[in-house]
Amino acid sequence: MAGRLSSGLLDRLNGAVRDDWTAGIIPPIKASRNTAALDLVRQNELLITQRADALARQAATGEQPWSRTVMETARKHGDHNLLRDVAVYRDMWHIDDPDQPIGQRPPGRSGRQEQHWCNLDARITGQGSGVVNPGKTRKATRNRPENPTPRVETPNPAAMEERNPQWKTRQEPSSNNSPDVPTQ
Repeated sequence: MAGRLSSGLLDRLNGAVRDDWTAGIIPPIKASRNTAALDLVRQNELLITQRADALARQAATGEQPWSRTVMETARKHGDHNLLRDVAVYRDMWHIDDPDQPIGQRPPGRSGRQEQHWCNLDARITGQGSGVVNPGKTRKATRNRPENPTPRVETPNPAAMEERNPQWKTRQEPSSNNSPDVPTQ
C-alpha cells in the first residue's frame, strides 16, 4: 500500500479522499486494453482495498479511544467512509496516538501528509476547508486587477547595443569561396 500511496496519488489539489477511488485515495486506472500490466495493477488495487477494509474492521471494534470518536463523528455527519479513511491515514503515516484520531498536525513541509491531515481534520472537526493553505491562491490574486493590461516593452536598439557590444562589430566576409573550408 505504501508504494502506491507514497508516489503522490493522493489528490494534491485539495487532498480529497474520494469514494470512487481505491480505498478512497488511489485514482482508478483506466485503460482501453486489458494487458498483463493492467491485471497486475488491478490485483494491487484489490490488495489495497482489502487492507483498507481490514483496517476499518479493526477500528470498528472500538477498542481504541480514537476509533470511538471517529465512529461518533461519522454517524453525526453521515460520513460512512470516515472510519476507513482515518484508519488508512493512521496506517499510512504510522500514527500511534491512542487518543487522537489523526495525531498532531504534521510539520509544514511534509507535503502530502499535511494535506491528507487537513482533509481528515476538517471532516472530523467540521471546521476548516480541508486544504493546507486555502488563502494562498486567493491572497495572490486579491491585489491584481481583474482585466490587467498587458505590459509590452518596445525595444530600444541603442540600449541593446550597449548591453551587447559584440553586435557592433561586423564580421568581414572571407576571401575564400567556401566558408567551411579551412585556409592553408
